[in-house]
Amino acid sequence: MTLAMLLAVTVASAVPVATGVRDAPRDEGAAAAAHSAPPTKRISTSGRVEAGVGLISAHADLELERWFSDWFGGGVQATAFGASLPFRRSESAYGGGVYIALRGSATGNTPLLTLGGGIAEVRSTESPDGFCIDVWSDGSGDGTCEPVRTAEGLGAYFGVGLGWLFHPGLPKNALELGPVLRLDIASELPAITLNFALGAAYVL
Repeated sequence: MTLAMLLAVTVASAVPVATGVRDAPRDEGAAAAAHSAPPTKRISTSGRVEAGVGLISAHADLELERWFSDWFGGGVQATAFGASLPFRRSESAYGGGVYIALRGSATGNTPLLTLGGGIAEVRSTESPDGFCIDVWSDGSGDGTCEPVRTAEGLGAYFGVGLGWLFHPGLPKNALELGPVLRLDIASELPAITLNFALGAAYVL
């Protein structure tokens, strides 16, 4: 009986020691794998061209943006847009400004929201009578149609963009492309356009 008890105690005490010996290499291997895993590549800078049209409007711009965190960034843009109500009023604007940007992901395809504004050269024309053929005019401006009114000068513009950008080529430097819905306004007529964006994304 004494010998049997001694054998039982010996086996029981040996099991934890053996388990610890087997687990140590496994723990060391997991730590080594975690240590050797490459860091996640994040998009840090983007540059793209956008162009598109709407029902009565058109838009094009060049944007360069820098991301300060995984979701927040800012940029600069050069833009041109316009809108027209046939036979009534038309507006166009050319200028540049800054914007803030929000995204959903720093490592892949992502929704994008931009909000900004700047200074632009704004030109507008207005036809008070709409479509009017002045058959009685002799060229002196005394006809039956109201003359077209034209105004131009520097002014402020505001713009909002909402889109979805794809990044084929990640995790290395990649293309950046996708649809962007925009609303831009400089005077009275808003320019609502569906644009296609194409550019490049750089990662760190």
